[in-house]
Amino acid sequence: MDIYSFISSNDVAAHCRETGKTWNTFEMAIIIGRSDRTREEKHAAWRELIGNYPDMPTPGNRFGNIHQKLESIMSIEERELELFKTPGPGVFYKYNICEDDDGCWSESTYQCFEDAFEAASGSLKSGEAPTIEIEKVFAETDDDSPDVTATARVDLCGNIELVWICGSQEGRAKMFPGTAIDGIDFYFTYVDIPVPFKRGDILKGGFRDSIFVLGSLDSDDPERLARLVAFSEGYNYGTEGWGYYVNENGCLYGDHISGNDTYEYYKGKLEGNDRLLHYVSLYFKDEIEIASLLNMQCRIMMEHQLNNNFNIDSHGCYIPENLRAE
Repeated sequence: MDIYSFISSNDVAAHCRETGKTWNTFEMAIIIGRSDRTREEKHAAWRELIGNYPDMPTPGNRFGNIHQKLESIMSIEERELELFKTPGPGVFYKYNICEDDDGCWSESTYQCFEDAFEAASGSLKSGEAPTIEIEKVFAETDDDSPDVTATARVDLCGNIELVWICGSQEGRAKMFPGTAIDGIDFYFTYVDIPVPFKRGDILKGGFRDSIFVLGSLDSDDPERLARLVAFSEGYNYGTEGWGYYVNENGCLYGDHISGNDTYEYYKGKLEGNDRLLHYVSLYFKDEIEIASLLNMQCRIMMEHQLNNNFNIDSHGCYIPENLRAE
């Protein structure tokens, strides 16, 4: 199995491949589970693990042996998918085309999943590759209405990548019986996935998928990392870093960045306030002094102020567009 291909970041995958990093069966199952592949692809990979890689207990035997746990997860997810795509009375579907976290749910509703996906596909413009979401909605009735909705993320071929169900436990038990999983949180179970990144690198990624300058990684401090993993028993700790972003006003701030295996080197052009990240990177790499960094921040913030907040068209000082200098 090419386990490296399941790592979200091409840069991280290449680094692990070059260094010959390997993982045990449980760790490979986690990497597959947290990948952005479709459910069908994940299930195929898990079945390959079960068929070709040795069984082993999950850490602390919390979920029994990994082969049996994967079989259970796949069985439940297949039932969940079947129920999601099953139409019925009082049920309708709608779609959302979202790109860069923006989107709008369709005003029209559809009687089945296939019709909603066909309508979503037909609304796309040539060359677009956004995220398609299909929601299954249970209409309210006068009697015992189910308090639950289910949403699927779908690729452009109609393959469901992910289903998440929201609502009360009672609603889920009624509309999606037998699908409650007491299972592994693939996104917050620790696996050692080495990354090539260093302090001062300009990256993009994390669950926010934003541009940032890397400040530190938990793996930079092995003792701290060991304490975090031991404290959480590995089951509610996902790899993290600390990075620096620029907000809409040009101010620099720091924040946690989960999902180290999603980071990639940012290769685009820094524009607007994000230009500050170039100088932050230079400062962290000891190529400029603090005074130079602060001077450039002042310049970028003043440019932003002039371009966006310095009012030249208010009452008493209005200049028509055709009389303004280029």
